[in-house]
Amino acid sequence: MPPPSQPTDACRSRALVIDRAWRGLGPGLESLSGPGGAPLTRTVKLIVLPLIVRPSLCPELAADFLEPAQAARLDALIQESGARLRATAQWFTLLKKTRRALGIVAGHPQDLYFQRCFELATGYGAPSPVRTPWRGAWWRTWRTRAADVLSKR
Repeated sequence: MPPPSQPTDACRSRALVIDRAWRGLGPGLESLSGPGGAPLTRTVKLIVLPLIVRPSLCPELAADFLEPAQAARLDALIQESGARLRATAQWFTLLKKTRRALGIVAGHPQDLYFQRCFELATGYGAPSPVRTPWRGAWWRTWRTRAADVLSKR
C-alpha cells in the first residue's frame, strides 16, 4: 500500500514493493530477514527474485519501477509464497544448526543453502517434529537428510 503522500497511480520501486510485501508476511521469517524486519539482500537475490518473482518469465516485473498493477501482482506473488518462505526459514535454521554440529565452516551458509532450503520447503513443507515416541529417530533422520544436503555443495 503506498504511503498517504504517494499517489496511487504512481510507479513504485520494486525494492519497496518487495520490502512492504515481506513485512506483511508477519513472523517466522527472522532467519531470512535483517534486524529491522526487511528481507536480507541475499534473500532477495537468491530466493525472492529468481524463485518467486522469476523476472525471466515475467519481464514486466523485472523493471526497477513498477506500475500499480505490476506492483500489486508482485505483492500477491510474495503473499502467496508466505507459507513456503516460512518453511524455507525453518529449513535454513535447521541446516545452520546441523552445519555447526558437523563442524562445517567453509562457505557462506546463505549463499550455499538459501535456494536448497526453498527447494526443501517446496517439496516437503516445514521440517516440523513428529509428536510421537519416535521423535529421536525423526531427528536423526532429518539430521541425516540435512547433512546430505550440506555435503552436496
